[in-house]
Amino acid sequence: NTNKSSSASIDFFFPTGKIQSGTHLCFLSMMRTILSVLTVLVVLLKLKQMRSVFLLKRGGITTVIVRKRRRLSGWVLSAQTEKKVHLLDRIERWLRESDERSDKIDGDGNGNDDDSNNRQKRIFGATSSLVTGSCPFAHVGASDAARKILREGGTEKMPAYSAFKRFAGNGLFTCANAEEWRRKRVEVLKAFGRVGVGKLRRVAEKRVKELVKEIREEIKTKKKKGGEKNNDDIKVATVTLLPLLQRVALRITFEYLCGISMEEACKRRSAKKLNDDDEKNKDWKVIETEYLECSTILRRIIPARARSMWIISDFLYYTFSSVGREEKRAIEKAKLLALIAVETCTENSALREIIRGEAHGKRATDAVEEATTLLFAGHDTQSATMCWGILELIKHEKIQEELRRSLRKQRRTEIEENGGRQQHRNSTSNEDDESENGNENDDVNDDDADEKEITTSASKPELEAVIRETLRLHPVAPLVVRQMKHRSIHLENGVTIPKGTAACVWLHASHRDPAAWESPNAFQPSRWHDTIAPATTTIKLKKPGKNFQPFASGQRSCVGQHVAMATLRVVFGQLLETFTFSENASEYPIADEMVPSVGFTVAPRFGARVNVSEEEEED
Repeated sequence: NTNKSSSASIDFFFPTGKIQSGTHLCFLSMMRTILSVLTVLVVLLKLKQMRSVFLLKRGGITTVIVRKRRRLSGWVLSAQTEKKVHLLDRIERWLRESDERSDKIDGDGNGNDDDSNNRQKRIFGATSSLVTGSCPFAHVGASDAARKILREGGTEKMPAYSAFKRFAGNGLFTCANAEEWRRKRVEVLKAFGRVGVGKLRRVAEKRVKELVKEIREEIKTKKKKGGEKNNDDIKVATVTLLPLLQRVALRITFEYLCGISMEEACKRRSAKKLNDDDEKNKDWKVIETEYLECSTILRRIIPARARSMWIISDFLYYTFSSVGREEKRAIEKAKLLALIAVETCTENSALREIIRGEAHGKRATDAVEEATTLLFAGHDTQSATMCWGILELIKHEKIQEELRRSLRKQRRTEIEENGGRQQHRNSTSNEDDESENGNENDDVNDDDADEKEITTSASKPELEAVIRETLRLHPVAPLVVRQMKHRSIHLENGVTIPKGTAACVWLHASHRDPAAWESPNAFQPSRWHDTIAPATTTIKLKKPGKNFQPFASGQRSCVGQHVAMATLRVVFGQLLETFTFSENASEYPIADEMVPSVGFTVAPRFGARVNVSEEEEED
């Protein structure tokens, strides 16, 4: 019987041959051992996964098993029958379905039917696959729950952000050590505070003039567009906004951090090098283009890796995966610009202040890693926000026209109040030449005046309302993760986020929570208007409020949010004051342009291809 059993098992592996020596038996024994070990590992991971489901359920969180959800809710849809549903829509749908399942449970007598808060949790649980591990995840889309988690959930991000480690290193975004992160954050905030945003305004105005000039040249090359009534002489050009805005945002961010323009920085670096290294003598526009191309690749690849089996090992990913090798090459090229920034920044610049800090001097790579983080976060988020804002205004032509009139009226008022002595800072009618690098000692008083105006929303309330509403509907970093490493978080709706859980706060969903926002999916800048004075048309704005958190909140909120808002007020405002944006319905319908590409940030998938024209200002 033993021989028959052994022969049967051998025939299973070698059905057509006979065993000639003990080598094959050794191989068979090794295979059995490997299979046994793998079986044990799968069982252990499965048990841990079941424990995660139990912990979430005990906290009142309905768990979604991803593999089953793919079949039941149509995660992977057939292209022949239905358009592909993007990630943000799937998350919103799962949040609604989790509440529906809770309703059914309560209706069966297992809960309190009158407790509406428990039925509107907008939270669902999930566990990752057996391949990538079994950490429990709580996906949160309720506004009040998101706020409490971000404020009380601590500062732990890892291991949820480990996929970004190779790119951002130990910068603020990925620093895992809490004490080191706190010291670095303090140094960055001090640097921004010392430099201020007054100089940022001058840099932004200079760069937006270049963009306006470029768009005007594009319009001039187009044939006249036949139109209705008196619009026969209006020329219209079709442009792709995202790459244009990425470039101008990168130049502004670089010059603000380094104190000099990207062009001058590359020239200085080349002059210091005595060898003929091609990487060190590239034209600055080539370096800029390569950086933007690589950052676009990384924005998509890195988050995809975080959700795949390749998160297990950096060595396996960068050695055996073609995508991993592409990511590695993109990271090397992207870090070149950060290296140039560190080597050439001026003595009084924000980046130099950061480099001098004690927390950024422990490792030789600290400065480059922080520059990498700030450059990427600065240009990518601002450009995406402006794209979404323009697309929304194309859908709401009346709001766009009213905003343009208010911006132009305010400019005329400012000129009249100053008796013509002060040229309007955002005027692009005169393409006067300015020093490329500026003078660090001039216009100190102007900087102080700019500081007060650019950091407040009082001067242009209509513009501020549009910016806020854009950030509410389209937070460019839609997902924030906090690791509940030290304690559980008890929410007001009776749900508990257990210790050891990764809380995934979906800002995109919390900003559309019906419990916090009236008409949550509608673009309504007027929701931010407080009162209109009876005798005037002056608009006062409400305070943003606790439910508005596009830059997250709590200890790890965005360190550069004031810089981002200041840039948006200048660049976004000038573009809307100068140009009229409209839909190219025949080639690029607005519905297609509104489809998001979800990665590290959320940007229009096709880059926002729109029509742009310039109408003469009415007296």
